Amino acid sequence: MILEQCVLEALLEIRNALWHQDRDTLCEKHSCGAGGDISMGADLLAESIFIQCLKPFGSIDSEESGFVAGHGDLIFCLDPLDGSENFFSGFPYYGTSLAAQTQDGTTVLAIIANFATSDVILKNPTHTIHGKIGEPLSRFKPLLPQKNRVGMGIFEQSYKHPKLVECLREANLKFRSPGALALSLSHAHHIDFVLFGGKARAYDIQAGLYLCGDFHTIVRDDFLLISRDIELFEQIHRFL
Repeated sequence: MILEQCVLEALLEIRNALWHQDRDTLCEKHSCGAGGDISMGADLLAESIFIQCLKPFGSIDSEESGFVAGHGDLIFCLDPLDGSENFFSGFPYYGTSLAAQTQDGTTVLAIIANFATSDVILKNPTHTIHGKIGEPLSRFKPLLPQKNRVGMGIFEQSYKHPKLVECLREANLKFRSPGALALSLSHAHHIDFVLFGGKARAYDIQAGLYLCGDFHTIVRDDFLLISRDIELFEQIHRFL
């Protein structure tokens, strides 16, 4: 509980900084990060706050700085700011993804948050809950999957796969492509499917895969697909 509370406090500090600090500084481009993308000031700010929070509990593998040694036994897989380009553009779909593993590789905590909307999803071995940044954990509520299809999914990087887009269109499967894979995985409980065209990095998917542990999932070098509906999952899988 101490770790979870510390992360929630870090989320609040980061969100407030992203909302109120000088945008020119936050959007300034720096060097290439460990994940292969150019880091912005906002990425590095979020990472620095997380490192201060997480180091007492373990080491951090971050998209920006790579491996940062800590003092505890856990290993954190961190994307400090998922959807950096969305933040830069003012599109309200950017957040963070954090997964904690034990030394044997068992995931014991996942937290994904959207800084633009303040939504947070948290999963540990006993429960999956959701709430708002700035709320106490006692006010978080259980996260329950949508029972029926809603008529929409998410297809990240769809622009790279026109043939697959046409297959989905012919099957009357609607989708959006908002541009932040970790956040999109956190929506898998409430939409029909999440599809990603490309080789996904651990920073982007480790927390999301833990959140969706009970769903139908395939992870390949070229595609990732998650759906709670087995018939829909198999239908889309045949297109890949």
